[in-house]
Formats: sequence, structure tokens, C-alpha cells
Amino acid sequence: MENIPAQPQSLFDTAISWTSEPRLAFESFISSPTYRDSSRAKTLAPIDRPMLASSAKVYRAMFNKYLTFLEAKNKAFVAANEHDAEQFLVSALARSSADTQMRYARMLERAYRRAMEVGAIAYNPAAEVINLHNMKTPARHVPEDVSSEQVRRILQWLGQHIELQLSFESKLLEMDDAKERKRQMLVHDGASFGGLRPWRIARALAAASLSLGAGLRSAEIVKMTVNQVRYDADAGPHERFRIDIPAAATVKISRNHNTKLDAAAARGLQAWWEFRTMRMSSMLADPKNVVMFPAGKNGERLDAGTLFVNLKPVAKLAMAQGVVDDTTLWILTGGATALRRAYIVSGLRRGEHPELMTQRLGHWEDRSMRRYIEALPDLAGERRPRAHAKSGT
Repeated sequence: MENIPAQPQSLFDTAISWTSEPRLAFESFISSPTYRDSSRAKTLAPIDRPMLASSAKVYRAMFNKYLTFLEAKNKAFVAANEHDAEQFLVSALARSSADTQMRYARMLERAYRRAMEVGAIAYNPAAEVINLHNMKTPARHVPEDVSSEQVRRILQWLGQHIELQLSFESKLLEMDDAKERKRQMLVHDGASFGGLRPWRIARALAAASLSLGAGLRSAEIVKMTVNQVRYDADAGPHERFRIDIPAAATVKISRNHNTKLDAAAARGLQAWWEFRTMRMSSMLADPKNVVMFPAGKNGERLDAGTLFVNLKPVAKLAMAQGVVDDTTLWILTGGATALRRAYIVSGLRRGEHPELMTQRLGHWEDRSMRRYIEALPDLAGERRPRAHAKSGT
């Protein structure tokens, strides 16, 4: 039976475009629901949720690297065979991790699959390579076990250093002599952070507290505004902060949700909150700017990829002071992913119900939470009662 080409999703989603303008065809493809639905995920994202700009940038770079490889061989995208795809995935990416190789393989498999669907090619060379080498997506990493007490100790230490840095920043702001400010910076322990202003160090620590104390992703933190934070100064540490996270602020598999902050993180975030809402307005070009963690005095957002670059010296200091050891250092050196995973594991360890954790994290389904439970042997066999979550938890 003759295959009937699929209906094009856009002007460039055609056999002609995949043949003559593969970059434009791929750009159109990753911007369409067709790409989203070609994923192996069981839960589809809402139809009106486009791919994050940062993710699209990564995919474009990956696809362009493959096309550049083919161009050096005088091969077109649609003319490549499984030997070309194999040479790229296995040889050209030989120094890459198995996870990276598989990401490229899956991306190319989906691109070639779409080119087949619109009639540009007759078979999928990337799929052939995946089958030939039995390439499988590595199991998602579940971190080493971590207790709620270990996380509490790290959060309290972060809070103390947020207060320390902001106290020194306030002192600098009161100095009129630029030379004296510079001299004070040299003697302050901020010098060990590459000469960063104390408020920038505190910003990284406060962002880490949000990820470790509330499970927030980098994208959610950098897009956060002060209007998303509900602060009650009279409430206890457990209820002092509640944070609203719109679906548009995070990955496509998330949804609107709100979460609360671990009590151990309240002290540090309160220090940042008071500095951001009371002192920082006068430092910014626009005093009405509402970005919670501004990149600089212009009030622009931070880049998610650089949010935690300043945590490496923080981790060294925490190690030297005995706050973390070889078994917990990963929490402060693995970026937002490690911080968020530590939040999940420690939450489960202290008895938080998986359904409530799923809601607070903004997941559409509990598949991810089950993965954590199964990785913790003494939790995997437990039969937990169904959570009776209040609306909006």
C-alpha cells in the first residue's frame, strides 16, 4: 500500500523544504505540536504550550552540528544513510557521554521520521543506527539518598551566609568613598568569590535556597517576580512564604501551581526578600522593576544556565566548614537539578506524601515521583494512604 505524505504543519514542513532548506524545516518542526507529540512521554503538554526558547536554541545547535558534519562530506540531510548517521553519532561524538549521544540520536530520529512522513525520504537512517547499536536512553539519575536533617543543615547554613553577605552589602552602600569600598571588598570573604559584590553572592545563595527548600527549577527562579511571592511576616517559618508558579514560567510538562518554602530556608529568603523589596529598588535603573533575582542594575533577568555558576566556591566553603561532605557535596555542585532532587528525596524521607509533592512540583502526573520511591528501597514497599490535598496546595 502506497504511503500518503502527512499534511504539512507549516509552509516549511514539506518534502521540498526538508530537501533544500533542512534548517528551516527543522525550525518549523520543533515549533509545532507535531514535534511535541513525537516525544515518548506518556503525558502530552497542553496544546498551547510552545517549546521553551532555551530548549529550542539547544536543539537548533545540535541539528546544525549534524548538518555541518554532513556538509563536510558533501551530503544533504535527505541523502544521508545509516553509515553517515553512524559515523556522526558513534565517531564524531565519541568523546561525548552516552546520554549526549542518545539525545542526538533521538533528535535525529524524530527529524528523519518527520521527513519520512512528508515524503522527503523513504527510510530513517538514525533509527537504523539506534537499532544497530542497541542505543537506549540511560536511566534518569536518581541522586544518592539524603536525609531531611542533612538538607535542613545546608539550608540553615545558606541562610546564615545570605544574611552575612547582605549585611556587608548594606555597609558598602553606605560608603561614599569608592576606594574604601574596594578596600573593604578585598578584606571581606567575598574576595574568595572572584570579587563579586556581596549582593550577587547572596542572590545565588537565595536562589539555591528556593530550589533546595521548595523544589523550584532554574526557569521558574529566573522568571520569578516579587508579585509571585506571598510573604506573611507574622506567620511561622513553615507558612511565612508561599510562591505562585505559572505554567508559562517553567517547562512544557508543568502546570500552574503554588508551593511553600521549607521552614529551614525561611530565614535566608526573608533576608533576601527584605533586601530586594527595601534596599535594591534604589540600586536599579527602574525602581519599579519586579524581577526577584535581577542580573544587574538594569533589572534584566538572569540566564538560567548561569544561575548557579557562583555556587562552586560556596560548595568549597561549605565543605571546609563541615556543612557537606563527600556524600552530600553533589547537592551544591550539581546546579538546580541536584538541588531539586535533594528536595524531593529529603521530602519523601521526612514523610511528605508523594501526591502532595507532585502537586507542589507542578507535575501533571506522578510518574517522576514513583521513580524516586522505587530508588529508595525502604520507601518502595510502603503502602501510603491517599493524600487528602487541599485545593491549591
